Amino acid sequence: MEPGERRVDGTFDVFESVRRELNEELAIEPADIADMVCLGLIHDTTIRQPELIFDVYLRLSRSQVEMRFGSDGPRQEHDAIVALADEPASAVPFIRSAPLIAPIAVGAICLHGRRCFGEAWYHEGVRGHKTGRA
Repeated sequence: MEPGERRVDGTFDVFESVRRELNEELAIEPADIADMVCLGLIHDTTIRQPELIFDVYLRLSRSQVEMRFGSDGPRQEHDAIVALADEPASAVPFIRSAPLIAPIAVGAICLHGRRCFGEAWYHEGVRGHKTGRA
C-alpha cells in the first residue's frame, strides 16, 4: 500500500492495492482477475514489515501470465516466475527444494494450502513436518 492510495477517510482499499501491484509487476489488468481472497498477515522479521497475503484467481493461463512477465519494460521487479502445482502433495516438497524462496512466499504457500487443502493438511503436512525454512 502506498500513501497516495489512502481514501478520503484515511483508510486503504487493500484489494485495490493488490490490483495495482499485479498490474505493475505482471501487467495483470483488473478484468483478468476472477476472484481475490485475503488469507492473512505475515510478519517477516528479516524485512521488518508485515505483509498481507492474498489468493488471486486469474482468467489467464499460466503461459499468458509468463508472456506478460517476460515482456520488456519497467515492470520487471522479479527475476522469474515459478509454477507450483495446486495439489496437496506438491507444496512441502516445493518449499524444501526451492533454493531461493523468501519466507513470505513460504508463508503464502502454507496459507493457501490451509485454505484450499484444509486444516488437517496444514497441521500434518506443514506444521507436523518442518519445511526446512526458518
